[in-house]
Amino acid sequence: MSNALIADRWSVTLTEATVATIIPDGCQDFILRHQPGLRPHILWFPLANETQSFTLERGLTLSGVRLLPGVRLPRHVSTLLAVAGDRDMDWLLPRILEGARRSAAAAEALACLAEEDKPLPLQARQLGLSPRSFRRLMVTETGRPPRFWQALARARRTARLILQAQLPLAECAVAAGFADQAHMNRSMQRWFGSTPGQLGRIPDLAQQLSAPAFA
Repeated sequence: MSNALIADRWSVTLTEATVATIIPDGCQDFILRHQPGLRPHILWFPLANETQSFTLERGLTLSGVRLLPGVRLPRHVSTLLAVAGDRDMDWLLPRILEGARRSAAAAEALACLAEEDKPLPLQARQLGLSPRSFRRLMVTETGRPPRFWQALARARRTARLILQAQLPLAECAVAAGFADQAHMNRSMQRWFGSTPGQLGRIPDLAQQLSAPAFA
């Protein structure tokens, strides 16, 4: 099994029923859901475009594997999930990762997009690509264009800044590189379904933003 493709492994058992709000992190997850008295069930969560909410029952155990951004999965993932039955993650994961890959070119491009908020044509040139080739690379290898990754990285950086810096929102907008506060507000709504002032109400938001993921 290629651990080089895994960003994180985690497990949690819920002591009470809850509604979990999960923000986009640029990764894919496989989660083993185990409710006492029921057969375990493995779920696949592909790359998310927006924040999602899930109702979770008391006593539920979730064990997850988060893959690095840009991992391409084999075509037969759905078939493997269908035949997994009540098998555990140790059965499924090696079979998935056997045919998975993450190209060096995509990894380099993702690292650039995560760390630098520069015009996309400039980033393409720094990677030795034309803008058209840059876009083709990202769509082919990640399923999303460079603009998606750039906007997600900026949104996640901005959310951390709002939570940690204790600055007026207008100053956060400037520091994060937005044209104005209204532009920042639209970005927070688009990615997190919340205004900047409401971000602190998302449960475990700071923990999610600091977990191994994209940007």
